[in-house]
Amino acid sequence: MEASHFDAAAAYAAIDRHDENDFRAHFYRTHDYGKTRQETDAGIPEGCFARVVREDPARKGLLYAGTENAAFVSFDEGDHWNSLQLNMPTTSGAGPSGFWTT
Repeated sequence: MEASHFDAAAAYAAIDRHDENDFRAHFYRTHDYGKTRQETDAGIPEGCFARVVREDPARKGLLYAGTENAAFVSFDEGDHWNSLQLNMPTTSGAGPSGFWTT
């Protein structure tokens, strides 16, 4: 769960359901303190289940997502995701705590 740096009513969540044989990425956002939520996974392929989502602290609408296989970026608050893999090898995007690892 990531609270927005720009909007007190907004937050982002990464839900991992691979233990239930659901290998889709499940990223959600809310703009009304969690009363409603919208799934935002367009552009993330099947098999890349969610690990972590973070909002850039300096640029509104810029999100980063870590999945089991790759890292993704969204410039429109999760409406569309693009791979950050480039020519890097496939690797898990988050450690056991759900935070980015180095």
